[in-house]
Amino acid sequence: MRTAEVDMKIKIYGDGITAHKALSDAGFDMAAPCGGRGSCGKCKIKLTGALDAPSADERKRLGDDFERGYRLACQAILRGEAFAETEDEARMEVLTQTGGAIIGSSPIADEGYAVAVDIGTTTLAVYLCDLGQRRVIAERGIRNPQASFGADVITRMTHIIENDGGLSRLHDILWESVSAVVAEMCPDISAVKYICAAGNTVMQCIADNIDPRTIASAPFTAPTLFGEYSANTGINGAPIYYMPCFASYVGGDIASGLCAADVDISEETELFIDIGTNGELAVGGREKLICCATAAGPAFEGACIECGMSGTEGAVNTILPVKAINAADAGKYRQTPDGLFGYTVIGGGEPRGICGSALIDLIAVLLDAEIIDETGMLEDDYILCESGNIRLTPRDVREVQLAKAAIAAGIYTMCEHGGIKINEVSAVKLAGGFGAFLKVSSACRIGLIPYELAEKVAAVGNTSGAGAAHWLLDENFRERIAHIRDHAEYVELSGDKRFNNYYMEQMCFGE
Repeated sequence: MRTAEVDMKIKIYGDGITAHKALSDAGFDMAAPCGGRGSCGKCKIKLTGALDAPSADERKRLGDDFERGYRLACQAILRGEAFAETEDEARMEVLTQTGGAIIGSSPIADEGYAVAVDIGTTTLAVYLCDLGQRRVIAERGIRNPQASFGADVITRMTHIIENDGGLSRLHDILWESVSAVVAEMCPDISAVKYICAAGNTVMQCIADNIDPRTIASAPFTAPTLFGEYSANTGINGAPIYYMPCFASYVGGDIASGLCAADVDISEETELFIDIGTNGELAVGGREKLICCATAAGPAFEGACIECGMSGTEGAVNTILPVKAINAADAGKYRQTPDGLFGYTVIGGGEPRGICGSALIDLIAVLLDAEIIDETGMLEDDYILCESGNIRLTPRDVREVQLAKAAIAAGIYTMCEHGGIKINEVSAVKLAGGFGAFLKVSSACRIGLIPYELAEKVAAVGNTSGAGAAHWLLDENFRERIAHIRDHAEYVELSGDKRFNNYYMEQMCFGE
């Protein structure tokens, strides 16, 4: 199989394989949130050439786009030579900000560089540390190329289970991407001496070339909880340290984040929330820490939402009632067809979809307008923009209900387990990219965060990446990381009656 660019098209070959596989084998990175099962409809691409006719299901999913030459790459079967027409992919805005400069108190080495990596399911954040200066000197964020094999850890593990060499493929493309980013930042890549990586447990397993399939089925046991140097090496043969994990679904990104946000040394009770394709939560402080994971799914990252997309150019990212828009900002907003709401689009062009923060905004304003009721009932699709048919469907609302109920139920269950009342929480620290762009009022309106905590919420940036960088630069921080796994208590929510009860209670949106 080979590829060549021809007049802005990619030539692909195959017999009996999908266009997605041919493009993937050629190194072309494209989103496939469902892992190539044809259920999400996100891998639409213009295809011409030797292709099998579409199935009835593919034809239905494509709708009018089929007449414009689009196919689902994961369903279109090649029968020879074909051409995939590519579009310039909008740059993903990846959160690398850490809430402050990262400066260590003691260096690992006198000279050279170290690399910290936040291995997100959707994104990668890479930090270059100067060991002599004891500080981060460069940072970059990119899309995780593994997203071509599924939006979440379940689809990634399924890919590993169902495909020979699947683990090696995911491992290799991850480190190839990281190495390329480091090469852009580092004046002398041969001087990289250490690497510290933080991610959820599955992502760390894949990064370390460890098969994570035992996490996918009962009793959901992780093959390792890390917290030590790997037997494998990374860039320039540098040793890699992986942050300690608490459980199969509470990973090193949370240990890293709790310490970076100083929750582990707080004299008061704080709530730490990291919402990505999985919801990971912790509550407590210096005296005790309780953590858990909730199966929130990828709804807040747009993967299972009809018109959902990541926070890239073309994504609707803010929605307000027209009457709430300041006159000075009115020019930035477009109006919905019914004239009730205004919305902004990343890049200012035509909307292509809705990102997670706007999805929460939209449901919040529709609740206030009584277009969605407290049970989540939406009678018909709500059209946000007629151009491109950008809309919210009743199924989308249900996906958000399931996700927000899981997060809220996890918060209440942890607090009850620790004997903590909600009003005793002194601060809520929202980590990661989703937390950075989330409108707190909208999150509270839909019940994602308890109303009692609305005035206590603050975004704390990419704490996973910050913690990994601190570990490389600060011996005191390494002592805290070593201590935190033994200090924290993990609460397993599956089968917990308290969680199940809270989950059912939190399904509704409230008044």
